[in-house]
Amino acid sequence: MCPRCRTSRPAQQKLSITGWAFAGGAVLFLAALGMWAARLDRGTRENQAAATVEPVADGTLQPGPPLPVTFGREHCRSWFVSGSGERPRKLPPLLLLTSRVADPYGLVAAGFTSECGPQPVLVLEDLQPGTLAEAGEKARLAVAVGTAAVQLLRRQLPALPLFYAAVPDPQEKGLDGEKLAGVSPWIPAAPMVRHWLAVLPRGAVALFHSSGALDELAGAVKRQLHRAGREVIDVALPAGADIAGLSGDLDGKAKSWAVLVDRRIVDDETFNRLQVAAEEKKIPLAVSDEEHVRNGALVGVGADSHRIGRQLCRLAAAWQAGRLPAGSHVFCPEYSFAVVHQAVAEKLGYLIDFSKVAQVKVYRWH
Repeated sequence: MCPRCRTSRPAQQKLSITGWAFAGGAVLFLAALGMWAARLDRGTRENQAAATVEPVADGTLQPGPPLPVTFGREHCRSWFVSGSGERPRKLPPLLLLTSRVADPYGLVAAGFTSECGPQPVLVLEDLQPGTLAEAGEKARLAVAVGTAAVQLLRRQLPALPLFYAAVPDPQEKGLDGEKLAGVSPWIPAAPMVRHWLAVLPRGAVALFHSSGALDELAGAVKRQLHRAGREVIDVALPAGADIAGLSGDLDGKAKSWAVLVDRRIVDDETFNRLQVAAEEKKIPLAVSDEEHVRNGALVGVGADSHRIGRQLCRLAAAWQAGRLPAGSHVFCPEYSFAVVHQAVAEKLGYLIDFSKVAQVKVYRWH
């Protein structure tokens, strides 16, 4: 050891080695950071490119026949009324009544005003005595969002033509008539299956549905799956169904399960047992709505609320021009999207390329 040195040569060598190790680690870190930044930039560009793609409309340019939906015995008609390309003419004075319960973010009302121009918007929960009657004196038609808003308008202003959205069962409530038209919140079979198959793995699909009320929709879904080349295993759900027994019979046969959810028949308990069985068996679960994706399904379908508002504007304009078709006036949403639960996908070990799933809404929490 050098008597005038404070550090021995071995110690100096250790410091030198440590320094090189730190330097090498810093280089690796910077390289990894560069790769991550490049991947992030590529993903951002892909997302921006996807955002510029105009969504595909579900409806047809000519009004179609009534189609079954996931709410028992309800139907909607496919009609892409916005496809005419003509901007609506100025509508007569109208009354727009929305609700924070049915449209908490005001998307339907915003969609209506973006298409039909600025309108005074009344909020059901903020109504003062006499406000609705005063607005009704000037109005020539009414627009309502949510069941409570519809019921109030029909009770207080029954003579006004009424256009509505966010009512789960409009036909059962008597909202399908000459001066009544609305947009169903439910998605019919063709777009539903299209969104499912963008996410589900290849192979047979076990289709769970209640007997009776949803037989018509189940038949339509099976036809769509067959057209896509999928084998379908039909599973009727009787009251108090033995989920363990039913799911055990599917072992090795179905690559995915799909459930037509009608809350009055497939209740929360039945769905929860199905969801738990699917999770235990590592089987992807598809559902016919958005809400049950939040409850643990992999993929479902939803409707674009803002575009529903724009569709209501077009329907009101069609009524003013005398172009509403004969027959049912309950129409399917013009645009729908897939709803995917990313946490469920990760549990299943799926890596979904969302840039290839058109029109998708992603839940990232469990």
